[in-house]
Amino acid sequence: MVRIRILLCAVLAGLSVALGVASAGSATAAGAPAALPDGRVYEQVSPEQKNGNEAGVTLGATPAGIVTVGSYGFAAPGGGAVTYYQEGPFGETSSGADLFSVSRRNPQAGWETSSVVPPEVVANGDFLGQKPLTLLPSADLSRFLFVAIGPFVKENSVSTGPLGVNENEGLYRTRGNASEPEWLTRPAFENFSQAKPEPGKIRFGTEGVYPAGGSPDLSTVYFTYFGTLVPEDASRAPFVEPLSWSPTVTYGEGVIVEEGGKHYVSIQNENEGHKPSATLGLWWEETAASGQGIFGPWGFYEWHNGQLRSAGELPDGTFSPYGAVLSTSASVSSHLLSSYTYVVTTGPKSSSFIVRKPGSVVSITVGSTK
Repeated sequence: MVRIRILLCAVLAGLSVALGVASAGSATAAGAPAALPDGRVYEQVSPEQKNGNEAGVTLGATPAGIVTVGSYGFAAPGGGAVTYYQEGPFGETSSGADLFSVSRRNPQAGWETSSVVPPEVVANGDFLGQKPLTLLPSADLSRFLFVAIGPFVKENSVSTGPLGVNENEGLYRTRGNASEPEWLTRPAFENFSQAKPEPGKIRFGTEGVYPAGGSPDLSTVYFTYFGTLVPEDASRAPFVEPLSWSPTVTYGEGVIVEEGGKHYVSIQNENEGHKPSATLGLWWEETAASGQGIFGPWGFYEWHNGQLRSAGELPDGTFSPYGAVLSTSASVSSHLLSSYTYVVTTGPKSSSFIVRKPGSVVSITVGSTK
């Protein structure tokens, strides 16, 4: 699985500690170069009061002392908004868990700064739950796509797995920094219990969702997910944890199965024929977890204006039980996709490359591997 976390590591060229951007007709920031092309000058984007924190950089240690290292930064095409990494709260942000800010230019008030990610919906949410695992902005920086393990919406705010906290991994799209975000990985079943794994039972430390890109305004988003979210996943569901226990199958250590309505984790290999409920402590242990997702095929999805569907269909309109993922061979120059190629595993030892344009229901097989 190719990690899309690289989206979080983009560096905005020329990003300084003062985090300045060029704009005509503004005062020059102290220490900025005097001669810029086309009469442009620098403006300070980040707030003057940073409470001892840094903007757009991280701090590193060398034998010569503390140095600054370029970090995440992204600017809107017109230069009127900049988002960047921060170490600690400043501006309008107030939480020590806020790691990303967005500054926007107000013609009357100047640059205004706020947090990118809204707060969790529970009181005293911790840093691990709040921290984005992946961050992807819209072109104008008005919305952000992020992955986090904490509770950001009321529907996905209760952890019922073994740890009891931060088992709510989800993909979200912001509606500002004060409102609940939209939950893009919200299961489209009548009951959440039909999803695998069930929300609130995603094991802590599992990274099971990776955004692949979307439209410039993020009204359309594509992502891969380790579980099942929509009815079209029915053919893939038997291969996704928790697996339905079978007496004729050997399960590896750590695999989670379901038997008699309960979940069990294998504690030994070569456990064929050992019924979980009858061999507790020897071959199996009961667990509240739904599985890590690393043993099953992944699904590929499209979210468009609140509607979620599987985006990994075969040319005949059916869906492979072996899943689909975005092809690493696809020619994608940025996260704003206009078309994409994905790989559908059509059998235990075969797969097909499919080309599809967003919004289209027609898929074309252009190659296969065996």
